[in-house]
Amino acid sequence: GKRLLINNTTGSFNVTMGSDVLAFTQTGSNNTAIGYMAGFGVSTNSFSSNSLFGFKTGYALTTGSNNILLGYQAGNDITTGANNIIIGYDIDAPSATGSNQLNIGNLIFATGVDGTGTTLSTGKVGIGTTSPGAKLEVIGAGTTSATASLNVKNSALTSVLYVRDDGNVGIGTTSPTVKLHVVNNETGGGYKNLARFAHQGDNLGYFDITVSGTDYRGTKMMTYEGAYQPTGIEFSAPGERIGFWIAGVEKHR
Repeated sequence: GKRLLINNTTGSFNVTMGSDVLAFTQTGSNNTAIGYMAGFGVSTNSFSSNSLFGFKTGYALTTGSNNILLGYQAGNDITTGANNIIIGYDIDAPSATGSNQLNIGNLIFATGVDGTGTTLSTGKVGIGTTSPGAKLEVIGAGTTSATASLNVKNSALTSVLYVRDDGNVGIGTTSPTVKLHVVNNETGGGYKNLARFAHQGDNLGYFDITVSGTDYRGTKMMTYEGAYQPTGIEFSAPGERIGFWIAGVEKHR
């Protein structure tokens, strides 16, 4: 193409394809730029080790180096920012002067993308936010029951964890009616464990909340220690009976 590296004087190991590519980097080296005006740059400034693929990717670069920009006008706002990864059609970096940023399609973002070789990056990942405050932060689409921020499914595409934007959480249900709504979808008879609270593993005792299967109607709330010595309350169907257990012995029903 025409006017490739037209102002480069001492730079080396640059690979270019297209018109007006790397036009103003004077001493920059080790850049790969493919696409019209990729890495066009600003007069008297230089940058190195950028990978630029697409129309006007990295167009405004001044001294920003070690960037990976992929897509039509991807990262064309970056000036001094370095070590950024920007992917998508007409996608900008969250900050033109910021470094170690990730932006994929204006949906998935990350900060602190600073790992090299096998060293893990120190940053955080955000979905729907450019400034995550935790290792993973997800911003939902609203504040009502109409939308959800998280839906974890198993291989059968059944929802096992559902976090709705109104703050209700469902385990085994996508229609939580309270802050924590747990549904055991196991079939068959007998009692089914709904929840267990344990201290340092089951060997030191635990507290179970159990609901009935198809052949029972009732709920148990029991603590257990040792070899099945329950203490707690057993509720049968409404209007029937309540059982009290102490150390594995039923005291009253």
